[in-house]
Amino acid sequence: MTVPVWEFENAVWELEEIRLVVRADRFEEVEAYGFVRAYPGNETLGSFIDTRIRPFLGDKDFAVIGGRGLLPRGLTHVSRIRQSHG
Repeated sequence: MTVPVWEFENAVWELEEIRLVVRADRFEEVEAYGFVRAYPGNETLGSFIDTRIRPFLGDKDFAVIGGRGLLPRGLTHVSRIRQSHG
C-alpha cells in the first residue's frame, strides 16, 4: 500500500516520536510505514535510518530533525532524539 509523503512523515512521528522531513512533493506516493512497535531507544539513529526509513524511501532525500531544529548525527541514540522533542 502506498501513501502520500506527508502521511509517511506523520506515521513516523506518531509511532517513533522522531520528526522526519522528506524532501519531495508532499503528495508523492511512498510505501506506507508498516511498523507497529517503536524502534528501540538504545539503538543509533544510523541503524534506525538503515532499517526503518531507507527501505521505504530509497534514494529520496530526507532529514531527521531534533527538538531544537538541529540535525542529529548518526551515532546519536534514538532515545536522545525522542527526549529532545519533549
